[in-house]
Amino acid sequence: MHVAICDDDLIFIKDLKEKIIAYSIRHNKEIFISEFTTLDDAAFPHDNFDVIFLDIRFQGQNLGIEWAKQLRMAGDNTLIVICSSLHNQIIHGYEAEPIRFLLKPVSASDLSSVLDACYLKLNFQGKKIIIKSNGEIMPYSRCIQRPRSNLKSYFHTNSLF
Repeated sequence: MHVAICDDDLIFIKDLKEKIIAYSIRHNKEIFISEFTTLDDAAFPHDNFDVIFLDIRFQGQNLGIEWAKQLRMAGDNTLIVICSSLHNQIIHGYEAEPIRFLLKPVSASDLSSVLDACYLKLNFQGKKIIIKSNGEIMPYSRCIQRPRSNLKSYFHTNSLF
């Protein structure tokens, strides 16, 4: 899973990153983490990330939710987890359609619950492809080579089904 942490608090980023790494070790999951301290830095190709941990407040302004709403209006379906200590502002976060909210400081158990929900939503364990020639369904995990182009996709499997 590819994760972006967008927060202007370096101490929070470090703490969240350590907890995500601990989760990945505990659950034997491969998680790649990128860090962004301003929303300007966060102008990245969003389809490269599965989950964005997003603060509400940047440089004293509530810019995070507006930024997330712009992503949604552009058709971006990246999972967003809103992280904030601003209890009264979280209600406005629903407009950005986040998968979850995390109150700062984030506990390991709350983060674990959120990451579990993200994996479930992304359906990493249960991806399937439909073989058009006979309509059978095969687990994505049995594919040795996965698609690399939007124009054509070739799959090789490691066994007959």
